[in-house]
Amino acid sequence: MDWKKYDGFESHLQGTFLNTRLEPSGVTQPKRLKNEECMALTIGKLAKQANVTIETIRYYQRKGLLTKPEKPVIGYRQYPSEAIGRIKFIKRAQQSGFTLKEIAELLSLDGEHCEDVQKMAEQKRQHIDEQLKDLIALRNVLDSLVKGCQQDQSTQHCSLIDALSKQEGENCWPDKLKKKAIKS
Repeated sequence: MDWKKYDGFESHLQGTFLNTRLEPSGVTQPKRLKNEECMALTIGKLAKQANVTIETIRYYQRKGLLTKPEKPVIGYRQYPSEAIGRIKFIKRAQQSGFTLKEIAELLSLDGEHCEDVQKMAEQKRQHIDEQLKDLIALRNVLDSLVKGCQQDQSTQHCSLIDALSKQEGENCWPDKLKKKAIKS
């Protein structure tokens, strides 16, 4: 059969059957998508390419970090390929210590707000420095508690449990850590 004379009919069928094309064998094959259509991703494909879960994408949408595409009448929501970069930005910012609220603020700034971004990064670094000091103080307290256990080999009581059981006035914790422990 000469399929060249049916060339116009094939393009008519492509419009009729969504994302399919008729092959000379009579088998319907997926239609080649245009560039902008190739760049659209379902939520599952987006999650896989961004190396996150579908629930992570939905969570980012609820938090306003990622736009939720309109649902088409037929088919699935289509995410632009730029969403991959946005999700990877969010993940890298989280790994750098930024909260999702801070990341939303970073995303709202553009390249002309470099001073604002630098200020946020400096504040984050200062916060991390404070956390490090607290962790070192906590490690020192735990070290002294462990030394107490090593020095008192009694099987009738545990010096670490005794130290943690002390009443309010006789706490072995540094004041800054004691205040944080009481808050939580």
